[in-house]
Amino acid sequence: MIGGWKFVNDFWKASHETSRLATASQLTGQVLQIPTSYNNASYQVRFEAPALKCRLASDSLTDIVNETLSQLIPVQFMSWVPSDDHNITTGDSTTILNNYNLYGSIDQISTDHARIYVLSSSSVSSWRLFECGLHNATYEVAFEFKDSKQHTTILSINYLNGVSVLGNYSDVPSGPDGLSPLSIQYSYCAVMQAYSSLLVGEHWYDSLASSTIGSLAESNYAMITSVNWTALDTLPQQLESLFHNLTLSMLSSPLLTQDASLSSKVQVPITITTYANTYIYAPKDLFLAYGLSLLAALLSVLIGAYALQSNSGRSYSNHFSTFLRTTRDPDLSALVGSEDFGADPLPRHVGEARVIVEGARA
Repeated sequence: MIGGWKFVNDFWKASHETSRLATASQLTGQVLQIPTSYNNASYQVRFEAPALKCRLASDSLTDIVNETLSQLIPVQFMSWVPSDDHNITTGDSTTILNNYNLYGSIDQISTDHARIYVLSSSSVSSWRLFECGLHNATYEVAFEFKDSKQHTTILSINYLNGVSVLGNYSDVPSGPDGLSPLSIQYSYCAVMQAYSSLLVGEHWYDSLASSTIGSLAESNYAMITSVNWTALDTLPQQLESLFHNLTLSMLSSPLLTQDASLSSKVQVPITITTYANTYIYAPKDLFLAYGLSLLAALLSVLIGAYALQSNSGRSYSNHFSTFLRTTRDPDLSALVGSEDFGADPLPRHVGEARVIVEGARA
């Protein structure tokens, strides 16, 4: 199996890996990071995979739901799948669905394609019911990696046949690498079951609700923040996009993808971009830069030598002792000496001398 577990020739439930990827993809609202051998690469792939197709529910079903909900407190969100145990079309107002049975998030009735119903509201009095079905579809997807950061663009989706748990696909040819039609069918249903698990349930307007009704379970739909649940006009497209992201996220798991020996049978063109450090060596520019620096240093030395020569070979600093020895009064001449003009170096006996300045008298 790829995405589901098999139990006595019947679909049981999605594998732990499929459920993990579904939860991560739905909560982030993105395609999970797909392993790549190159930091900068781009390619396009065409393949068949599960897809979701959503539309407004039929008027007859909407009327039944409206009649059922009129007996309850205002609902903010509700999602369920057809089930033998509890079906909203029976008009049972207290047990519309049961999320606690084994098949609570996978359609066990439909034979054309697995369904999930989603009811969302933008206000207490405004809601719409949508029906989403599982299909096999041909994807054309562009993958681009820049510095290992992934950009995924679905170029087109061509919906093919519907897929359900109870569908008979014995006449369908085996899939790639000998996968049986039943294995492909269960894998598709596993993705659908994992997708539905966060949606199935209900949520009432908090200000009006005190508890859930009957056996209804609390939906975790609010955890999916990438979907604007009150934008009813675009909600079908958002639900489809959420499912498509989940489908592509399956490629991120080595457990759910083919190994290199099998995947190498499908070859597509790939564009690889490699960045390398480049430099240009220009001797003229190098000699000009170092030559100007050497010339400036030489001029500085010549200017300093000229200044030293102009001061009879003496050099001076800006220390206090220099000013004191240069501008001394007769009292300091005995200490400094008549031949000391304040030039460096400072005589040792002068450096050890202490000068005391008496305070001025009034």
